[in-house]
Amino acid sequence: MSKKRTLAVGAALVVLIAIGLCAHLTVFQAEPPANIDAVAKSFLSLDLKGTERILHRILAESEAPPESRAEALITQARIAWKFYQEPDRARELLGQAAELKAKEYEVQTMLSRVERESGGFEQALASADRASDLATSQRQWVDSRSLWAQAVWEQARARVEEDQPFDANLVEEGVTVLTEVLQKVPGHPGPSRILLALTLLTGDGETAWLAWKSYFNVTDGDPPEGILTGPYELLADVLPRWRGGPSNRQEGISLIRGLGDSRFYGYGRLISRLFFEDDSFEDVPDVRDRLLYADTIEAFGEIAEDYYRKLALGEKDEAAFENALLEKAERLWSALSFMVGPPEFSLQTFSTEMKTRFGAHIILGGTGNYRGKVLLMGHLVERQTRTVEQYGYESEFSHLRYDMMVSNGYSSWFWDGTAAIGGWATADEMASIGSGGAGKFYKMWWQVTEDAEREKTQQYIADRLESEEQAIRKSLSAPLNGLGRRMQFRGSEAMLDELKASGLEGDALALAFVRRYDRFHVAKHIFAHEGRHSIDQKFFPDDWKRWKGPEKEFRAKLSEIVFSSDPYLSLANLLAQAVNRSQHGKANLKIRQTLVNWMKTHQDEIQNLDSDKPLLVQAHLLTPDQIRRCFTDADPLAKRAKQP
Repeated sequence: MSKKRTLAVGAALVVLIAIGLCAHLTVFQAEPPANIDAVAKSFLSLDLKGTERILHRILAESEAPPESRAEALITQARIAWKFYQEPDRARELLGQAAELKAKEYEVQTMLSRVERESGGFEQALASADRASDLATSQRQWVDSRSLWAQAVWEQARARVEEDQPFDANLVEEGVTVLTEVLQKVPGHPGPSRILLALTLLTGDGETAWLAWKSYFNVTDGDPPEGILTGPYELLADVLPRWRGGPSNRQEGISLIRGLGDSRFYGYGRLISRLFFEDDSFEDVPDVRDRLLYADTIEAFGEIAEDYYRKLALGEKDEAAFENALLEKAERLWSALSFMVGPPEFSLQTFSTEMKTRFGAHIILGGTGNYRGKVLLMGHLVERQTRTVEQYGYESEFSHLRYDMMVSNGYSSWFWDGTAAIGGWATADEMASIGSGGAGKFYKMWWQVTEDAEREKTQQYIADRLESEEQAIRKSLSAPLNGLGRRMQFRGSEAMLDELKASGLEGDALALAFVRRYDRFHVAKHIFAHEGRHSIDQKFFPDDWKRWKGPEKEFRAKLSEIVFSSDPYLSLANLLAQAVNRSQHGKANLKIRQTLVNWMKTHQDEIQNLDSDKPLLVQAHLLTPDQIRRCFTDADPLAKRAKQP
């Protein structure tokens, strides 16, 4: 790399890293070492070696219950496969777990993932089938059927990439399975995305159109606005009448454009390979560029995953990672269509062009939970702008939602679905990361409607409440996973009861619940919390420079509760978060201290309060109005409220 190029990249990195001011994720602290909660805490701390040591200690304890031993073995298998790329070792560990006759469903789902990602598709399908037979709740059934369909899709995709025919009957069966799944959980993004892929393979345009709308949680009566409007209209014209593939080249061009503009660039590439193998689309530059871009972001994802794996194993080489990405980026840059030839390449100009052409957002730098170099890259699918008003102060604030992530950073890759980077913020906008629409909140629906999931949740709570009470007597920093889950459960039940009272039932009730949960999440996390940051920066710039991170986050968390549509649920989420040395962790401790002080002053107003128990573990007794009063009283901004 030339010195000039290196300096340009370095300058770009400074600008991009500065964007990531406020990353969010929910972190659950653990109980004392040598148990599964301690494994979770170590894992969330990105401590692979520490996690492995705790797992070995659990398995060395002869009195450890079968469930704990099985979960430890499953986690060891995940590590062997994901981090060390040792699928045979992973299979061996899962075999040991299976012999315990505990966590049998989880053993089979993990085995299906190991086999699928190792190219053993037949074994992956068989394990997913066994998991379905073992499912004891709708949640497990949906996940296992989706896992089976994922193996069908990846096997077919591999065949297409090898220019070999795929098993059309198996793909058709996958379409049938996922159609049944989505009848039970309409709008769930996981199965919707796989169904879209399978229907594109079979040329079933009508079902593909239903899958696309399900993924984004839109209907013909409630179409999308903004970014997705164009692709919605384009695909609405093409897909419903599509049978067996595009009827002509122009139809194929429209399909590739519509898929690309809704950020399914890889699916557009699939259409090209299936139906236009010998067509480079040189005469249609924007289509050709979409296909080139699809290949490049696939390569970016592979480079990032390889780098993250080495990073976890202590083989850090940031320069090699950056150079590999820049090499692919520069190759795409030189191949893209420009009116008068490509400008001089730099990461800054490349990032700007990718944002303009493809809706991509690229950060190559650090995040709030890992300061080393990582890749954050996703695609803009939604932008909402609102005027946020708190205590008479107003600020215009935008929410940007990114999806189709190429890479969501090292920590999200490491956590493997147990947690993820949630977004970043600046003074006037918040970016959040999430797949699909409101359907991702079905997990909350299942907790309050499925007997098996309710029982699991209640057992989780019961296992922790007593020990939390003892721990809180010693320190307000102790984990409150049980209390947080208890309040989340109660709040979700109250939301469900309210919707039932309105006359909703069946699928309509389920969809209304997840949409309500989505609106609650966006309102409190995006517009209340991040909107407060925007107000503080706009109206108190000198104070903002003086305040340390924990004070900024404490003020935003106050607003997150007070201006939430459901302060009870908002407090539940905060109490479940970790108290640690991070900015958010220190702010969480101050939230707890504020709550205890208010409860102490207002004990006579709290029904059923037990004076012999710590006040904090009785937060579930508070009403939404009491919670809102508590944190309004504590808010410095409320004392400086602007008069109309």
